[in-house]
Amino acid sequence: MENGEELDIKFDDLKQRFFDTNQCRKYCNESSVDSKLCDSSGKIVERLRKITDYIRIDIPGPGGSEEGLTMGVRL
Repeated sequence: MENGEELDIKFDDLKQRFFDTNQCRKYCNESSVDSKLCDSSGKIVERLRKITDYIRIDIPGPGGSEEGLTMGVRL
């Protein structure tokens, strides 16, 4: 069994990965889906999420073609 300090470190690492929207492909490198954190005007930002932000999700088309789907999810 791991001690509390080790669990805290692992929890903090997982939490950082969960909230690091712009790096999702880094953690799921086999996925062709990509996501970016955007502010309320649609500009890509490098920071923690805020309520008024959007997550832009890019899903490639069949066979990895560029003709895919881009969706925005408002937080």
